[in-house]
Amino acid sequence: MSEPVTVMSRTSEPLAAALALPSGSAPTPAVVVLHEYWGLTDHIRARADAWAGAGFVALAADFYRGARPSAAVAFARAQTQRANT
Repeated sequence: MSEPVTVMSRTSEPLAAALALPSGSAPTPAVVVLHEYWGLTDHIRARADAWAGAGFVALAADFYRGARPSAAVAFARAQTQRANT
């Protein structure tokens, strides 16, 4: 399960993130999980968890810093989800 963490941007601004670690203590590869246009969601956290389950350290940062999508973006998201069901 991913844990909430804070990472610093290169401009020293904090970014909320989810860090998922694989089991065990051996050195492991790492991946950065990029979110879609609606930000760091439970789905993206689940993708980070899936990478950890495959043996990777996974970090998913909230590059939108918690901003919520506009009504148009929310509508597009709903249409995409409806099309995928």
